[in-house]
Amino acid sequence: MIASELKPMEEILGFLEQDKTVFVVACDGCATGCQVSDPEHVAETVAGLEKSGKSVAGTARVEMACNQGLVALMLMQQIEAVGAADGILVMSCGVGVQTVAAGVEKPVHPAANSIYVGGFAGLWRSEPRCAECGNCVLD
Repeated sequence: MIASELKPMEEILGFLEQDKTVFVVACDGCATGCQVSDPEHVAETVAGLEKSGKSVAGTARVEMACNQGLVALMLMQQIEAVGAADGILVMSCGVGVQTVAAGVEKPVHPAANSIYVGGFAGLWRSEPRCAECGNCVLD
């Protein structure tokens, strides 16, 4: 499990400055357990985006945003909404952000910070993905 915490809305909006329309991806894995991408926080984030003048083209949940196959399937199922967005906001750890970014040709932005809690995460350790630094800049 990779622990994460939601970024402040001001920081998220800074990433989305150039994006008028946003598609939101929420991970149902570790990030949900950390209350980063659970339905309540997704709804609050969408409301915050809309209150700040952003248009939300859609939202989608993916069982594990670190799983390339599941992310690809979700993106195909949401192809019209993803296509209508200027950028994608990912509510997951840094690995999920990079997995989504590998599947689209649009700006992908992190909504959370991954936090190192010690031990071995076990995800893609043969290839650098997420430093769990607590200040995600994978934008």
